[in-house]
Amino acid sequence: MTINCTIPMGVTTLLSSLVITCIIVYRSADCKSLYDACPDRQSFEPCECNEDKSEIRCGMGFSVPMNVLYLFRDSHPVVVHNNDNRSRYRYHHLTVENSSLEMLLNNMFGKFEFDAITIRNNYYLSHLQPSLFDSSATINSLTLDSNPNLFANDKSVVNVFTIIANLIHLEALAINNCGLPFIASNALASLSKLVRLDLHNNQLKQIDPNTFSRLFSLQILDLSQNMINNLLPNSLNLSSSQPCYDSYRRQDIHYFIDLSHNNLSVESFAPDTFNLSCSAKLQLTNNSIELLDENVFRPLFRYYTIIQLYNNPIECLHCNQSWLMKGRHCLDHNNNTTTRYYMVIDFACHNEMSLYHFIANCPQYAKQMDHLEVEPKSSSLFVVNKYLDSYPADFREHDSQLLRCQSDFYSITHKTTNRSTLPVYWSLFFAAAIIIMIVIVYLLNRQCK
Repeated sequence: MTINCTIPMGVTTLLSSLVITCIIVYRSADCKSLYDACPDRQSFEPCECNEDKSEIRCGMGFSVPMNVLYLFRDSHPVVVHNNDNRSRYRYHHLTVENSSLEMLLNNMFGKFEFDAITIRNNYYLSHLQPSLFDSSATINSLTLDSNPNLFANDKSVVNVFTIIANLIHLEALAINNCGLPFIASNALASLSKLVRLDLHNNQLKQIDPNTFSRLFSLQILDLSQNMINNLLPNSLNLSSSQPCYDSYRRQDIHYFIDLSHNNLSVESFAPDTFNLSCSAKLQLTNNSIELLDENVFRPLFRYYTIIQLYNNPIECLHCNQSWLMKGRHCLDHNNNTTTRYYMVIDFACHNEMSLYHFIANCPQYAKQMDHLEVEPKSSSLFVVNKYLDSYPADFREHDSQLLRCQSDFYSITHKTTNRSTLPVYWSLFFAAAIIIMIVIVYLLNRQCK
């Protein structure tokens, strides 16, 4: 007699997940060893160090840059790890805030290294020296917030972006409320790991071509609350280093682009402003956009796209908006539906959009009505159906790559196969074990932040 000792696939998967989770727990338990202990409290004043968060905060009491440089040069952790002879000390976060400093000097932080640096609310700060950060710095997050004199002239803009360009490990960059007037040419080309770029609440007026084209990891771009009124060709040209999956089927979002609260109008967009390689959510609320140019916005729907347009003076029934009535007939989940562009755009026109209005009032369609035998008192529904029967191509999306159906990505015929079923009690056991491990990981990781 042959005994089948094959382990069910479900058990194998759950065991593998449990092993991986245990490894994460093991590595997380020693996470605090990644960072050094705090310097002596009294000798490190007026800076403060929080050892639990591995965070250093400086600011109040500083007005002379050399005092900061000397403080970091002469300080060291109270306890240095015994397993190395490093000449540098590592911490998670540095914050320089509310100081009277006018300048940050070359190599100001000496032997101290940080994962993230925040420089904010320094009213008098107007200059960063070129070697402020060490050339080997592994900073992954930099925030410059509410330093109103940091970009006093064009030279200072170029200087700050030159410093930033050397931080090739950056994953998050925020320059907020600093009066940034423009983005220096090729300033961001070296930041291939950057995932989030936040430039909101500045004085940007124009985005130049290919400003972000080499940010291959970028997913979040916040340009809100500026004065942008001109988006040049390819100004929003984004290419991803990672493959984009079937976004219409998954209905996921790869890019989030926020252009809300600017001075955008229909004239602000060039026909090829957008060149996106993945699905996107485009925030255009609180602008002055009156029309959606077909040449600008229709190509976006090659991928799953969400466009939000609330609080704009949109002319819903303008004849140039008739392209929004184009649609594709889909057979998804046994449902016959026609999806039209206006249905997938978040704006206040949903209740106003009417095929009958465009057919009856727009010259490109009204002239064809003369060839139809329609009684003057015919209902609007009859007129629409008559027109669509006679000229079905006028409101149909013919490009198979645009406004796609979910059924384009998978067969609606599902094959059924016999599979071994994992007993309920085994499923509950392993699920509970994994949940417990995840909770442990979360609690341990909280100590590392």
